[in-house]
Amino acid sequence: EATRKDCNKPDEDGMTPTSWAAFYGNLDALRLIVCRGGDPDRCDLYGKTSLHCASMNGHMNCVTFLVSFGTNMWALDNDLHTALDLAILNNHHEVIKFLDHSIANQASLNKKVVRKLREKAALDAHKRIKQMEKMQVKANKRNEKEGKKLAKMREQMISQGAVVSKVPIPTVEVSLSPQGRMSPATTHRSL
Repeated sequence: EATRKDCNKPDEDGMTPTSWAAFYGNLDALRLIVCRGGDPDRCDLYGKTSLHCASMNGHMNCVTFLVSFGTNMWALDNDLHTALDLAILNNHHEVIKFLDHSIANQASLNKKVVRKLREKAALDAHKRIKQMEKMQVKANKRNEKEGKKLAKMREQMISQGAVVSKVPIPTVEVSLSPQGRMSPATTHRSL
């Protein structure tokens, strides 16, 4: 049986089993994981919660479950989008209508709680964005170091008389895409 730790263990992109169940719209798995301690408000590296995953893919059954469970509807991803924004961007009209109604109800019932949830969501999003920027800088430094190491090895091979082609050594700079994802930007430099 899965433990709370297993249900919240992230993969290389920070997605948990809870996120994956919501992403694929598997309501039975989502219920089971949440009942065993899976946190539906936990974000992946790009700031997407389980509600983001379900709403951007139009899984209405998972969206209704997560909202009724009490998931933060105000959570922001690294692009500062809410789950409602992602449903709008992906034209999931049924999800849009439901989330809009749920958000309006929550906002009218308890304005102080909503204000605090929105402020927390904004702070959390900005922290994640800074973490991603640090990861990007670190990856670029590591890549630059590796490129210098390869260039040095090439020069040593040439000085020892080895035949080395004059093909430029590719280097990869990691950059954040508009969606907040890290993507390689290949460049070439000649020796």
